[in-house]
Amino acid sequence: MIHIDTLLNQNLENKVYAEQVKWLLSIFEWIRMPKDIQNHNIPLMRIYSVRTRYLLNILEKNPQWKSHFITSISSILKQMSSVGLFTEVGLSLNTSFIQEFIRRIEEKFLPQAPLVDNLTSLLFELFPDENESILIDTIDEPVFNEFVDLFFYNSELKEILFENMVTSLQILSVQFLANTYTIHREIYENVQNHERWPESLLVFNFAKNVTENPSYIEYFLSQSEENLNLAYSVMETKGIKIDLVFLIESQKRRLERMTTLFKILNIELASRIAIRRFISQLILDIHHQKSLRSFFGENLSLITKQIIRKNSDLGEHYVTFNWFDFIKMYRAAVGGGAFTAITVYIKFFLSTFVLSGFLKGLSEGLNYALSFLSIQALGWTLATKQPSTTAPYLAESLQKSLSTAKSSILAIIRTQFISVLGNLTLIVPICFFISLGAKKFGYELFTENKAQEIFYSSNFFGPSFIFAFFTGFLLFFSSIIAGWFDNWVTLHKLPERIKNHQGLINVLGLNKASKVSEIIAKNANPMAANISLGFLLGFMPQYLKFFGIPLEVRHVTLASGNFAACLPFLNSTFLGWQELTNSITGLLLIGVINISVSFTFALGLASISSQISLKRLWSILTWGLHLVLTKPWLLVIPPKENNSPLKQSTSGKS
Repeated sequence: MIHIDTLLNQNLENKVYAEQVKWLLSIFEWIRMPKDIQNHNIPLMRIYSVRTRYLLNILEKNPQWKSHFITSISSILKQMSSVGLFTEVGLSLNTSFIQEFIRRIEEKFLPQAPLVDNLTSLLFELFPDENESILIDTIDEPVFNEFVDLFFYNSELKEILFENMVTSLQILSVQFLANTYTIHREIYENVQNHERWPESLLVFNFAKNVTENPSYIEYFLSQSEENLNLAYSVMETKGIKIDLVFLIESQKRRLERMTTLFKILNIELASRIAIRRFISQLILDIHHQKSLRSFFGENLSLITKQIIRKNSDLGEHYVTFNWFDFIKMYRAAVGGGAFTAITVYIKFFLSTFVLSGFLKGLSEGLNYALSFLSIQALGWTLATKQPSTTAPYLAESLQKSLSTAKSSILAIIRTQFISVLGNLTLIVPICFFISLGAKKFGYELFTENKAQEIFYSSNFFGPSFIFAFFTGFLLFFSSIIAGWFDNWVTLHKLPERIKNHQGLINVLGLNKASKVSEIIAKNANPMAANISLGFLLGFMPQYLKFFGIPLEVRHVTLASGNFAACLPFLNSTFLGWQELTNSITGLLLIGVINISVSFTFALGLASISSQISLKRLWSILTWGLHLVLTKPWLLVIPPKENNSPLKQSTSGKS
């Protein structure tokens, strides 16, 4: 039990810093202890305010304790006050995303630095929960001001703090200017255009006299904030670089620290409010500096939004709203399914070489990737590729209106159904009759044991649902790779480089080089999705086997082709109705899981990116599923509208 009387009766002015730190920790532990006999009814949000008020009352009644408390805290603040406190604590000194990531990993595993040697560790111990920032903000203003006024007339303390803050502002402004130059060099064509970045004047003004013309410095601080926000909008069109996003976020924190310190030094700018803001901000910063979750969330949010937006644009092409597009999608799916039959038999042919490990993953990956690219080039489609792009499209439609979202989810479900049906329309009969013909002419494509193995691979009671879930995730992950590659192409201006590459022009000619450039510019996302999905399906099972994880892929179209191909080579006595039912329902389960897992992951990411509640998105999805279950004819009867509601909504706005 901590007794405040004992703590306040001590004078720590001439004690060693380690004892002062221990005493200060005890004071804060007492402040955070609301559940004793006298204070068990204090709401958590009010605890700092109530306990500080109580502390001030005790000090007012005991002048000697008040004197001890002021001298002790003043001595500790003198020890803590340093340029490092204002320029380093809670702020990253790294300029690279990877460097900062490694540092945070080290912080997770290494023991905490000694409190007397490390201000970050000390402050983290004083404020172990980032929510204490809110508790600081909720302290009653008269109480907070009265507490600050205890030290207001300590001229020595004020002089030390003032000098350190001014020096810190100079250092922060130099760091800010250097990083601003880096940002503008990366984003703008001409870094000599100083009209865009008035931050260079901050160095001069802080170095000259921080209190000479506060309104002038305020103006440049606000302009610097606007320029940082402008950098994001420029990046969205020129491509997003994660290191640059990290640098801009670091700049924002540095600018916020500069603004707060500047306001503390100026009485006219309500310095007591600024002091509270500084403490609150410092708590958030030290916790942010240790958090991997906030680190990734903050630095990857922009590129995630870009990926989701690109996938949404692509997803619109996979949604049909009228009879013409409905039939067109069905034909494209039929073509995709028919071509996949070739992929199935190429895989059977490759299996005769008895490859394993890397070579097996490479051969199968090439087979899948070339197949998917060919289907894309021919204008056909595979149903399982659609969910990772239609989910972001649904999120975008919900941003327009609820009626738009309802129309979109119904169209998505209908299109997904017709795509799956189209894929299976030809692949099953083609694979079956090719195998049947081969058997009639004496070509044993499979042994009976191999045929039984393939037949059982889709059994409803087997591990198919686990493998289908794994495949669904790979389908989603390939869309993330595709979005990232699309951004990379934009960021590095790959089409322009190809178009102006003298070596390619000499080989292909100017016209063909320009066509290659246009193809990459228009198809970077789907090409990357097809290639990455192919190699993920081929390599991942082999890679996981290396670690002893026996995961396989179960893709509904490929699995259906395998199933149909093995049927002619099975013993007729083996094909009972129960075995057939188990395998066919297993194939249906694989299809449902492939699509639902990919869609769910994409929907979750779209929810985070668009800041739309996942609950709202899920309610729209369940509404659509309930509608088609109660009115199944809607799956094959699209409405008479000619345009997507999303396009109508967008055109209406414009």
